[in-house]
Amino acid sequence: MQREASGSATPIPDASELSGETLAEVDSARLGPRSSWRGRYVILRLHAQGGLGTISVALDEMLGRKVALKQMRPEMADVAHLRRRFIHEAEITGQLEHPGIVPVYALGQDEQGRPYYAMKFVEGRTLDQAIAWRDGQRAQRRTVVWTNGVFDVLHVGHLASLRGARRFGEVLIVGVNGDASVRANKGPERPIYRCEERVALLAALELVDAILVFDDPTPERVLAQLKPDVHVKGADYAPPHGKPVPERAVVEAYGGRIEFLPLVPGRSSTDTLARLRS
Repeated sequence: MQREASGSATPIPDASELSGETLAEVDSARLGPRSSWRGRYVILRLHAQGGLGTISVALDEMLGRKVALKQMRPEMADVAHLRRRFIHEAEITGQLEHPGIVPVYALGQDEQGRPYYAMKFVEGRTLDQAIAWRDGQRAQRRTVVWTNGVFDVLHVGHLASLRGARRFGEVLIVGVNGDASVRANKGPERPIYRCEERVALLAALELVDAILVFDDPTPERVLAQLKPDVHVKGADYAPPHGKPVPERAVVEAYGGRIEFLPLVPGRSSTDTLARLRS
């Protein structure tokens, strides 16, 4: 049974409601005094970049564990309503208790006054790990099904396609476009939700058995190595009048098959965002 996130989170305020706030009023939130986090966190590498901040993999030297450290972009840190939005994001995430949402460990601001928060770092499944997982499923004579997408604003159309894909086999692996590939394909305003959040929502669905993030424009390279038994696409790609399937030759070359599922009319992330903006 699917589990719901629990916790009473305060909604993120609209920018128009906050445009008159001062930085001092924003900092009356639970940020605490300015202090250097460098005595506690050691940045290991850049992990991802979002609209408001950057996420780094860091070592928490005090507790001896890796964390994901999200820092607000310096050019936005002095904009009051953006600062408030960043803080609310941390507070809301920290209030939720759900197996698909990473916990927040700390919230503060550095010596330059940039807000940051530290989260549990979850290492994603690598392609090598996904291939080993696929081999394990085949050893048990299970049909491995693959489908992929952005899954930016999760809606009932996504759920219908995932359910439909799962019916073609015993296990379902979902490919998720990384943030860079989404921006390249859909423009600088997308994705709305960073990759970690999109993956967390999909991971909370029991019908999804595994998730693999890829940054290529198409899944051709991943499919050539993973070799799922069934590759599932939407009906907008179905022959004879559908859009071209760039990965068709790859799937057919290793002996896989492609199946097509009907779309739910009027249900897409792009349509949903257009209605919200109108």
